Amino acid sequence: MVNSMKLPAFFLLSALLSWNARAGAAGDDYVHIELPRYPPASVRLNETGTVRIQVFVKEDGRAGEAFLHASSGYPRLDKAALSAVRRWAFSPARRGNSHVIVPVRFDLIDWPRN
Repeated sequence: MVNSMKLPAFFLLSALLSWNARAGAAGDDYVHIELPRYPPASVRLNETGTVRIQVFVKEDGRAGEAFLHASSGYPRLDKAALSAVRRWAFSPARRGNSHVIVPVRFDLIDWPRN
């Protein structure tokens, strides 16, 4: 269940499906998601893409270390995704710390203006 802001359907669906597929158990999901800020320069330059972030989930559900797993091809988007995911909270890890790969999609068509 997402306890944060209203998210575009494409983002929420992509994120939850990825988390559930890698967690391997029904009912696992995000507890708190903050949508990354779309960098203004990236908006002007029409930069879009998906960043994949590897996140270590602590036993209490907070995001631990986060690393770039796959780049969008645009450093600004990669940095914005890393910054946001580091503030996320997940369902607590069931067996000590665990890690997941989270997709963060930047799409100018559906992205809320900020």
